[in-house]
Amino acid sequence: MPETKKTTRLKSVKKDNNLEVSLEKSVSKKRHFRSLGLILLILLILIAFTLGLKFKGLVVVSTVNGNPIYSWDLAIRIYQNYLARSLDEIVNEKLIEDEASSLEISVSQEEVDSEIERVETEFDGRTKLMEELEKQFLSYDQFIYRVKLQLIIEKILKKKVAITDQEVAAYIQQNSLQMEATTEADLALEARQMLTSQKMNEIYSSLFSDLRKKAAIETYIKL
Repeated sequence: MPETKKTTRLKSVKKDNNLEVSLEKSVSKKRHFRSLGLILLILLILIAFTLGLKFKGLVVVSTVNGNPIYSWDLAIRIYQNYLARSLDEIVNEKLIEDEASSLEISVSQEEVDSEIERVETEFDGRTKLMEELEKQFLSYDQFIYRVKLQLIIEKILKKKVAITDQEVAAYIQQNSLQMEATTEADLALEARQMLTSQKMNEIYSSLFSDLRKKAAIETYIKL
């Protein structure tokens, strides 16, 4: 019986020793991983610092009284501004298209071609026009769309303008010395054209805000 107790005690001691060894190994592994993680963190900081010095413009684009302006802050601001402006342009285009549809206004291909030809003449040919479009980061297709849109806007404005004979007569009386026409009919035509142009400009300044007031516009992104 005493021998059995001794044997049991020996087994217990061995188990305790194995447990201690296992715990020591576990602690040792954790310390090893912590040391390795710390080394990697230090290396990453050193690499980031080195890259920051070598490619400073890629990280810090400017400083104000020693306070850095980071490239990612600049990128976010550019994105937000461009996003808001681009969305605004597209909304305006849709509003114009809807207004033209409601007023039964359309533009023929002949009208578009004629306006393109006029613009190309102003730039001394298509080659110089294309160079100008490249500077503005516009494709030729985008240019054609803008020409068509502008023609539609002009028709919308003309439809909203009303010139009375009294206004024509008053304009001629006030501006006859500056007018080019000489006959009564030509003076009336020139006066009507000038008054139409003036009123179109006045209406254009508030056109999009007026259309937005009438439209149901919902935006699902944060600008």
